[in-house]
Amino acid sequence: MLRPLANQEYRLEDIALFDSSIEVYPEWAEEMIRENWFYRNWQVAKAPDKRIEREVGQRIAMMGGLILELGAGPGGGFAPYILQADPDASIIISDLSPAMVREWKKLLDRELNSPNLSFAAFDYCHIPFRDSCIDVVTDRGGIANVITGKGEPGNKGAALKEAYRVLKPGGLLVTTSGFVTRETFDLLPEHAQNVFREKRPDIFEDLYAETVLAGFQKIDSLVSGYSDTDDDDSGIASLARSLEVNLRFTEYVRYCWK
Repeated sequence: MLRPLANQEYRLEDIALFDSSIEVYPEWAEEMIRENWFYRNWQVAKAPDKRIEREVGQRIAMMGGLILELGAGPGGGFAPYILQADPDASIIISDLSPAMVREWKKLLDRELNSPNLSFAAFDYCHIPFRDSCIDVVTDRGGIANVITGKGEPGNKGAALKEAYRVLKPGGLLVTTSGFVTRETFDLLPEHAQNVFREKRPDIFEDLYAETVLAGFQKIDSLVSGYSDTDDDDSGIASLARSLEVNLRFTEYVRYCWK
């Protein structure tokens, strides 16, 4: 599946390895593999409370064509939900980390053994595919959390432009993330506001302007829910707990047409 799409050389081992692929956090990857996060997340995707994700997955599956999942990570992005709707869907599952991609290949080979799945490791700020070759690009938080090979925050605008570039005319980007609204932020104590402004200004990013600048002209957004740092173990959640506050994120799903 990948050979006609690629505009760069790659090594085909158990997965396709492009030169931009790198293991930024090998210890973290090993921990996730050891604790079986991938299978757990595959099972979690079947839970009754994942109604919105399943609806999104079904909508993507109904479009057909070739799907590129960016930044799959340990959760698999939207791929588990698309495959629930259509086990024969054609998906390229990708991540910067070869370990993430390999684990999904092992699991999905065992669970589905579908000839329509491909697995590739690359930097999605520089997608190694030719222009206008993908029908749907899916992203469940990968772009919002993009990092460089040095583990530093990556260029989210560049990742969105790359998603636009590889989509066929009329193709669709389905992306999701979360941000803190100004109204929510204004309810925090002043000392906490000052710390977040200094250390984590990215909490306000909803990436709408960047999506427009990437070239997408028709964009539909819907609020899909809320999440709280009290229920999380991320770096932002640790910072919130150190400040003795709870930070609420508004989560969205965004449909963007080329």
